Amino acid sequence: MSLAISGATGKLGKRTLYHLINTFGANPKTIIALTRNPSNVPEEVLSSGVEIRKADFKQSTKELAEALKGADRFLLTSTDTMDDQQRLKDQFNAIDAAKLAGVKHIYYTSLAFPGETSNVSVTLVQRAHLLTESYIKKSGLTFTFIREGIYAEAWPLFLGYFDAENYNGQDLYVAGDGKIAWTSREDLAIGNAAILNSSVEDYKNKNVLLTSEESFTLDETARLVEKYYKKSKLNLKVVDVKTYVDASNTIGGKFASYAGQFTFAWSTTYQGLSRGEGSATSPLLNQ
Repeated sequence: MSLAISGATGKLGKRTLYHLINTFGANPKTIIALTRNPSNVPEEVLSSGVEIRKADFKQSTKELAEALKGADRFLLTSTDTMDDQQRLKDQFNAIDAAKLAGVKHIYYTSLAFPGETSNVSVTLVQRAHLLTESYIKKSGLTFTFIREGIYAEAWPLFLGYFDAENYNGQDLYVAGDGKIAWTSREDLAIGNAAILNSSVEDYKNKNVLLTSEESFTLDETARLVEKYYKKSKLNLKVVDVKTYVDASNTIGGKFASYAGQFTFAWSTTYQGLSRGEGSATSPLLNQ
């Protein structure tokens, strides 16, 4: 059986591909690595022995289906964009193309805000994932939804756009607090690879929760950051949504691109945290 992996040169897809071959011993000749730009493929992927194909989710469904031709299974790595409408358009196109190409089973890298079994979330980012999950179900293909813990690498975004190089004691605004099962991208890549290396039947038509086994509030995370960066005090302030949005729209530096429409959408993430979303943990990664 051949497996196609989208986003195979991205941060998560590349490491998933690496562990699938090098940690679990998958045959690279059975893997199709999909990328938008085949001329800019990292050496790590080029030397792996997989087949590399150009695939852009903005192509026509028919063109995209050609890139998926011959694959029985397809890892749809969720796209990296702050525009959820564009994300849905692209991912729905990829699902349609997979069905047209004869793919039988889709793995989808979703998010873990609602935990393993719930299909309800107040966070806008999770809603896009839930809509994608629903679209896959309606496609008639079998599926595995890998609900992945919140990237540990994303903690500065959650802590009021914390910038260690430019932090001088100013207030860090957040629109709510709650526990998060921070999970490293590398651990998620290993977990993804393990699932892909298993029998389809093991996870067929199931949600799979991949998270760390501990969760921390934003305040607890701030205290850990203080120790790591040797900062005397991170002034984390839980404020109302308007105050958060107004403050976020004045950010500069490396987070300047997040100002504007994104900040209101992102405020819903804190609403989710406040009601317990993102706190679910799972022992699966350590098994």
